[in-house]
Amino acid sequence: VSSERVFTLRTVEDTLRIRRFVEDQKPKTAVLAGGGFIGLEMAENLAEMGVSVTIVQRPKQLLSPLDADMASFVHAEMRRHGVALRLGETVTGFRQDGDSVLTLLEESEPLRSDMVLLAIGVTPDTHLAKEAGLELGIRGSITVNERMETSVPDIYAVGDAVEVSHFVTGQKALISLAGPANKQGRIAADNICGGNRRFTGSQGSSVLKLFGLTAASTGINEKAAQAAGIAYDKVVLFPASHAAYYPGAQSMAMKVLYEKESLRLLGAQIVGGEGVDKRIDVLATAIRAKMTALELTELDLSYAPPYSSAKDPVNMAGFMIEDLESGKVRQFHWNEVEDLPYDGSATLLDVRTEGEYRRGHLNGFRNIPLDDLREHLDELDRGKPVYVNCQTGLRSYLACRLLTQYGFSCAHLSGGYAIFSMFMTNIVYLKSSPILIVLLLAAVCTVCACFGLQGLARAGSIVFVLFILSTVFLCLVASDSAEILNIHMIQEDGISRIIRGTLESTSKNAELFVLLLLLPQIAKPQKKRACTYWFLTLVFLFTEVTQFIILSVLGDFGMKQMFPYYALTSVIDISIFQRLDSLHVTLWIFTALFRCTLYTICAAKCANMLFSKKISRFSPL
Repeated sequence: VSSERVFTLRTVEDTLRIRRFVEDQKPKTAVLAGGGFIGLEMAENLAEMGVSVTIVQRPKQLLSPLDADMASFVHAEMRRHGVALRLGETVTGFRQDGDSVLTLLEESEPLRSDMVLLAIGVTPDTHLAKEAGLELGIRGSITVNERMETSVPDIYAVGDAVEVSHFVTGQKALISLAGPANKQGRIAADNICGGNRRFTGSQGSSVLKLFGLTAASTGINEKAAQAAGIAYDKVVLFPASHAAYYPGAQSMAMKVLYEKESLRLLGAQIVGGEGVDKRIDVLATAIRAKMTALELTELDLSYAPPYSSAKDPVNMAGFMIEDLESGKVRQFHWNEVEDLPYDGSATLLDVRTEGEYRRGHLNGFRNIPLDDLREHLDELDRGKPVYVNCQTGLRSYLACRLLTQYGFSCAHLSGGYAIFSMFMTNIVYLKSSPILIVLLLAAVCTVCACFGLQGLARAGSIVFVLFILSTVFLCLVASDSAEILNIHMIQEDGISRIIRGTLESTSKNAELFVLLLLLPQIAKPQKKRACTYWFLTLVFLFTEVTQFIILSVLGDFGMKQMFPYYALTSVIDISIFQRLDSLHVTLWIFTALFRCTLYTICAAKCANMLFSKKISRFSPL
């Protein structure tokens, strides 16, 4: 820890020292121990200065004030900007190794970096209070009363070092935030000067900027509610920051917790773009005013299309709770999906569009788009309960209202497939390195085969066949066939979707590379045939590039988010196929047919190379 390359951040001087080191030494890599506010803000700043950052965090999520499902959106944003996350890992020490620092991990190989930043949390610095004989509380904090007075009369303490009462639970807490600290300082000063001011507790309202994302919370989360023994329920919604028809609207993920019996508000968490801070402050005010969840529907909030919607997201949360408590609709949550009856005793329904369903869905759920639901009611058994899913929870709510009016017993997934897929994705987690090795071997062997090295020609063909099989396996994993094979594994916070997209993209690009290498061998010795193949391949590549440009424009992805094609269609949660014009559909069909043609040609050639004596009569194929 005494190394000049290991830093802590507590004072302004610490900040200046870190900045000086980055500007002078120009480190390329950094390890941050801790995933709280300080650690994430430092990760953002270092990443924007061109440093490759890895965050090591003992808990399996960042930002403990958020629940794990909401923290998943933060994880995705950090990874999208190149920040590596080592969650569930414990740092045991550091070792200087030349100009590098080795961060020692409990159960993994050490991490080598040019610098290390310790941001593992705040511990009250109370040695003076302890020596003075003051009463101490949790984690060595200073015990104070509502007047901020310690156990010794006329001695006051405020800020990160003091134990306070949590406004929501009434329990003792240690809340290290600037807002409460400043209020405590004012109260203590008034009381020292003869006043009688009281601090009524803190609810831990906080907000954090992370690249293009804002994460905010107030009150308590689910873990805290469970620890306090509070019977609670929650709603999850994905409202727009302002009227959706006005340009620039951004979606936000919003969770609101409330007590079941009293309906008092317990806490809220919001992750998204613009408008997050405004909504969390409204909810923080509602909690401080001890409003019930139903009273959110009555809040008269300002509205104009550039700033909000006629039904503000805070109002919408109230409406959703009102519907739940009045019995108009029932819901189930993402962590209850695995407990649903998959034995046929219930109807599992996905009311998204066919395009959305194709790109990913819950196992066992049948797809009937909401717009077509009325025409298919006779296909559903009214004697079975219906569990409905959509992308964000809105269409499934509408479907449940419709089905309830037709005599069905219905419940819908809170937060929809968006919250489920971000945290849990039912696909196999694949490491990319073995696949890349196979592809590299395939390329090398194929090059040898193309240059007529007969000893490796058959090896190239065999590896090509293995490559085709690996591609088919990837397709199986990403499709309904995974259900047939009973592939059902959970990967934390949905990053496996991004890995799958990357693998599919890598597979596709390598596929084109291998096919291009095989083409000269296939076409030999007829030059006209070779020219034809090369011409068709160039057309094929042109259509692929055109498709990508069309997707970039139609999806409003922006040139800074240049995901590979398949990663793009796997990760972005919009209905791709609904938004494509006829040109793209035509190009998509053409490329699919052309790929099948190339597969057929290469498969025939490989078979001819492997079994030339037996099937040489099929060589014209």
